[in-house]
Amino acid sequence: MTALVRLKETNEGRVRGLGISAANALQLLALLEGHPIVSIGFVTKKLGVSRSTASGLVQRFVDLGILVQRGEKQRYRTFAYEDYLAILREDAEPLE
Repeated sequence: MTALVRLKETNEGRVRGLGISAANALQLLALLEGHPIVSIGFVTKKLGVSRSTASGLVQRFVDLGILVQRGEKQRYRTFAYEDYLAILREDAEPLE
């Protein structure tokens, strides 16, 4: 089993435990596979949820260690799916 598949299965199990927001959480997890760096506004738009719902989901992912906030600023924050990016970096060829 590849590292990406293991990561997906592990994180799916973690977000299923979120209860009522599990459906949105699974959608966010799927979104992160194509867009591993997101903002609250991006999540709001792509999932079709309110800004408050998107913010809560992203915060839960941060609390679970799935997402990491990039930088220190409070406005226009971005969050990265670092474990996913780390796996991609391992297999990447250096640019010449």
